[in-house]
Amino acid sequence: MKFHERLQKRAAELDMKQTDISKKLGIPKTTLSGYFRGTREPDLETLKLLATALDTTASFLLGEEQENQKKIQENEEKKSQTSPSAEEFFAHLGITNPEHIASLLNIMDLMKTDSESSNPPTQDYLKKESIIKHAN
Repeated sequence: MKFHERLQKRAAELDMKQTDISKKLGIPKTTLSGYFRGTREPDLETLKLLATALDTTASFLLGEEQENQKKIQENEEKKSQTSPSAEEFFAHLGITNPEHIASLLNIMDLMKTDSESSNPPTQDYLKKESIIKHAN
């Protein structure tokens, strides 16, 4: 979708007429008409004013938000296709014993907690995991 098409669509969604928009922005009707027909492109300042008047963003009017959303969605799809679950990862390494997997997941949780903390790790992860395992 091109700039002028997004402009037309947004104005229609808000039930705003070109006359109303041109008055609100203080620009000639003929100039605004050129934006709506796609024969003119606004300068950066006018683009910002148009976005504000239409209660949207300049990025939307330029089509960047849709492109960014599309790229984000594509990356998420790739990530979900290429990132194995923890169980698949351990199976790939030949670790299939459920107790070993549970211990490794506990150790990973401990490492995550330590990495989120501002304090450096103070104990060996295997010792921590052993203490937790025996406490349960």
